[in-house]
Amino acid sequence: MEILWSLVRAFRRGIIKNTSGYSFTLDDSPMLFTLTAIVHAGGALFFAYIAAGYEAAGITRWVGWQ
Repeated sequence: MEILWSLVRAFRRGIIKNTSGYSFTLDDSPMLFTLTAIVHAGGALFFAYIAAGYEAAGITRWVGWQ
């Protein structure tokens, strides 16, 4: 849930923080802001998938790694 709220705060304020503590603003570094937002969204989707009761190995089948 924390990942989702960090995305909401990022899109409202225009500032996103990564796990290392660095912050990226939409005005100063839009590419890093976008990439960090994509990684956060991917993590949120992954954890929602796991919370729904599926296995992590199912994602590897989706992308063809198995």
